Amino acid sequence: MVAYVVEHHQISMSRACRVASLPNPCIYQKLKDDSETIAKLQELALAYPTEGQDLYYGRIRT
Repeated sequence: MVAYVVEHHQISMSRACRVASLPNPCIYQKLKDDSETIAKLQELALAYPTEGQDLYYGRIRT
């Protein structure tokens, strides 16, 4: 519905969402593939089961 309004009435995506009473983030598509990050987090979770996500994230970032 929002895409139709944007295309045919030539208004911005934000305005179309406001008109339809929808929040802005719901219309954006996922732009990047997180499968590599997810796989690395799962690997760390298996290797270090007592640590939390914050520590796993720290290990990936360094």
